[in-house]
Amino acid sequence: MFCPKCGTDNGNNAAYCTQCGHGLSSGNVEIINNYLVYAILTTIFCFVPTGVVSIVYAAQVNEKIALNDITGARMAARNAKTWAWVSFVISGVFWLVYACIIVILSLSGTAFR
Repeated sequence: MFCPKCGTDNGNNAAYCTQCGHGLSSGNVEIINNYLVYAILTTIFCFVPTGVVSIVYAAQVNEKIALNDITGARMAARNAKTWAWVSFVISGVFWLVYACIIVILSLSGTAFR
């Protein structure tokens, strides 16, 4: 385990850094949401192409955390969330336009002749 303060490589079970004495406890680990559930739901129920992009980014979050790339994990999580919202908005706009077309056609009397 590398010391976050000085960068010294310590043993995996070390509680304190051998160089600077900084505590290496894993008790203050940041939890990063990967938004995988949202990505899957927006892929199934909303818009597939952008939902798949969201799933790809969501799958990268845990891998980056395992590689101790916290900044990359945060970016992947943010991208997964963004693409899930994009999928949701595209789906909402589609259904709104579809409903407007149906209403306009039914009011004009030419919808179902």
